Parts: sequence; C-alpha cells; structure tokens
Amino acid sequence: MKILITGKNGFVAKSLIAYLKEKGEDIITTSRYEDGTPDNFALGDLSTETQWEKALKGIDVVIHVAARVHIMKETHPNPLKAFMDANYESTRTFATKAFEAGVGKFIFLSSIFVNGCGTCGAPFEENSNIRPENDYAQSKVEAEKYLLETFKDTSMKVVILRPPMIYGYGAKGNWKSLVKLCKLPIPLPFGSIKHNKRNFIYMGNLLNFIEHILKDSLHSGIYAICDNESLSTYEFIKYIRLALGRRPWLFYDPFFKEFLKIFGLKAISDKLHGDLLIDNRKAKRDFKWNPPYTVFDGIRKSLQK
Repeated sequence: MKILITGKNGFVAKSLIAYLKEKGEDIITTSRYEDGTPDNFALGDLSTETQWEKALKGIDVVIHVAARVHIMKETHPNPLKAFMDANYESTRTFATKAFEAGVGKFIFLSSIFVNGCGTCGAPFEENSNIRPENDYAQSKVEAEKYLLETFKDTSMKVVILRPPMIYGYGAKGNWKSLVKLCKLPIPLPFGSIKHNKRNFIYMGNLLNFIEHILKDSLHSGIYAICDNESLSTYEFIKYIRLALGRRPWLFYDPFFKEFLKIFGLKAISDKLHGDLLIDNRKAKRDFKWNPPYTVFDGIRKSLQK
C-alpha cells in the first residue's frame, strides 16, 4: 500500500509518518518547503493552485492532515477567506485530483468542533447538528460537505475523522499551555471544576484508529473519535500533575470562574468549566476498534521524550 500524508511537519503528520513507517508502509509526504528527502514533495501553501498531481502518482490512500489551524493571535485581514482557501478550496482541488489519479481511499482529518465548542446533555456523534462557532470549524464543515457529496458512490471511499483536542508528545496549543501550567510549583485553583465532563484523544489512540481504517475495505463516512474515558477538568489536570511526578495540589476557589471572565478570559473559562462529550461507538463498532491507551497512560506517554 502506497500512502500519501500531507503536512509532513505538522504535529499529527509527524507522529503518523513515524508510526506507519514502523509498520512497514510505503509513505510519501508533502510539505510547504523543500527538505531534501526523496519521498517528499514541496508544494507550498495550501491553495487551489497547489500542484498535487506529481505527489499522487501511484498512491493508493491519501491521509489529508495538512490544514490552516485555529490561530490565537490572528493577523490575516480576512481570516474566514484564509481558512476557506486552505481548508476547503484546497481540499476540494486535492480530492478531485486524487480521484482522477485513481486513489482508493481519502482520509480527511476534520474536527469535532464542526458540531460546536461544547455539549449540553447528549454527546456529539456522527449525526449531531452542525454548529461551527469559528472560521476554522466552518472551513472544515464545507470541506466535509464537498467530500461526502462529490464522492458518494464512487470508487474513492471517503473517511472523515472528527477528533477533539489531540494530546501527545510535541502537541502545542491548549495541551502545551496546560502542561506548562502544571509544571509550576504552586497550588492551582481547579478544585472547583469537578462536575463537568470532557473527551480528548491521545495521539496513540488516533494513530491506532487510522491503522484500523487502512486495514478496512468496507466502511466510509464520518467518525467521531475519542479516548474511552470522559474526565472533568479537575481530573485531567490532576493526571498531568501526577504524570509529572507532582502531587495534584488543586484547591477550591468559588470565584475562579468569575475571575477569568473579569480579566477577559470568558472563552477559556467556558472550555475549562463546560462539557464536551463524544460518542465513539460507531467507530468502535465499524472498525472493531477499542482505544488501546487509557487517558492516564496517554498523558504519561505524552510527557516522555
């Protein structure tokens, strides 16, 4: 099997390339810039002008993980257009070229945030309402729609993955911030966030699921994926502290939520205090998959070099 993985230098792609090469798969990659390796194609920024054809020769499976991700300090004058160009328009062009090149399976890394930033009651699953709350999620919604509608009942199977926050060694964003916070030798005010529930996914579980997809020739469509355990913010941070070899040292602060809002951190407060539940039963049923790592195992491995 010859597999093309996009976004070679990204967090997910790096782990995926190493994992599949260790399994003996024939891997071709793309990146923005030339790196001198023989099996990599430097294609520049994601756009409708990207020359995908040369990278697609002889490819059996595409795993499209390259994307313009959510940016905390946005500087682009038109963020929505930037996200749509990179994540929707480019994907549309790429998938069309892949189909024309005879690719048999197109795996697309989307996000659970196409359904919204949090749940209230029922967990998100494959048929949940689409409620993107930012430009990044909107661009993923449009890409999903195009892939599902255009290649339905064709020779190219489309598998769309909707993960929550992915954590693992080298992860950035919220994971990196949490680890940095947990390394501080001080008590932390998270003892009051014990009653919410959130799902995450450890990189090792994501890679294992993709391996199951590669071995399967029957199933396609959307899959909501996550670790088996749902944890409160308190439990997740406690696990990080324990994995770092520290005692949890998390105290109760009844004013913590209001404190965050006062200092303009409402979005962060909502994430820390809110629910984000995911039902991964379809993924487990269709692909006979069970996440091999517990959350604590995943956190512990994420902190090891």
